[in-house]
Amino acid sequence: MNIQQAGDPIGEVLSLADAKAHCRAQDFTDDDSLIEDYITAASDYVQDVCQTVLLRTPFAATGSSFGLSFRGYPSPEITAVSYVDSLGVTVMLDASQYEISDGWLTVHGASDVSNASVQFTAGLGAGNIPPKLIQAVRMMVAHWYANREAVGETMAQIPLGVREMVALHRSFAFA
Repeated sequence: MNIQQAGDPIGEVLSLADAKAHCRAQDFTDDDSLIEDYITAASDYVQDVCQTVLLRTPFAATGSSFGLSFRGYPSPEITAVSYVDSLGVTVMLDASQYEISDGWLTVHGASDVSNASVQFTAGLGAGNIPPKLIQAVRMMVAHWYANREAVGETMAQIPLGVREMVALHRSFAFA
């Protein structure tokens, strides 16, 4: 199934106030929008490297069958499951007709499935993000804030320690 983000994430990985304090920029507001952009980019980087959704986010999955893996989508909560049957009728399933088993969606009693659709929310959640990942975001923001241009060949483009902090949190590490 093809999974697309269907709404905005809930909460924040790192607050602007926290990032500004770490960057020692809390006494002025001139760079607030720049720092917010760095927070977004750093959060995206950590999420991509970890292959795990950090904030609770709504998603829509569509496909020709119900072959849906929730790998990288922690704590999924399904809100709707439907499909189009062989007669072209949209069938909505109730919660007793599907379950998540071993990280996969299992659907019971659906036949002649085409145009399957699953709406769900997944992610660690703002209060459940491991402190190492928050620190990795904080370090990325500070690095980009201090080094607004290319850093050259002698300095790493990713701050020392960030890769190590996120490495053990990659979703495949737990498979």
